[in-house]
Amino acid sequence: MKTDLRILRTQKAIREAFLQLLNQKDYKEISVREILERAMVNRMTFYKYYSGIDDLVAKLIAEFKAFYAQSVYERFTSPNVAEFLQNNLPAFQEKIPLMLALQNIQTKRHHLYQDQLDIVKTVFLEKFAATAYDEFKDYQATMFAMAVVGTERYYAERGEPLPAEKLPEQWRHIAAALGGK
Repeated sequence: MKTDLRILRTQKAIREAFLQLLNQKDYKEISVREILERAMVNRMTFYKYYSGIDDLVAKLIAEFKAFYAQSVYERFTSPNVAEFLQNNLPAFQEKIPLMLALQNIQTKRHHLYQDQLDIVKTVFLEKFAATAYDEFKDYQATMFAMAVVGTERYYAERGEPLPAEKLPEQWRHIAAALGGK
């Protein structure tokens, strides 16, 4: 069953209006009325799709997390990392404004940055548990997740493309600076 294009356009207008407002003001300061005015939809239409702003945010985060988790999983199961990055970085780059906006929402219910850390950590533990030192597995997974998500955010905040092919070399330099090989 196909979704009506009008529905998709309306939902897109609501989401884009919310994200524009989120880039201008704090999450808690945004009202449904402001979203309605910017999206040019009526209150009934908004509530047809979302029970409120919190529900809108939850759906945006859930969609991004599904995309992100799939990407992280595919990255660690891909036999050719360079090919994976070449094929998937454009889709990630396209979602960066969404990611940055949603990472700025920190509530008991919404915490995308921490969710991203948890996703990377979980996949690391699943894929590399056999090669990690047992007593330090959790630490290694946590540090790896912080490096990955922190790197994504570092480049995203600067508006620079993620130089994925150069990152392993940069991490080797960091390890060398710390006295590693």
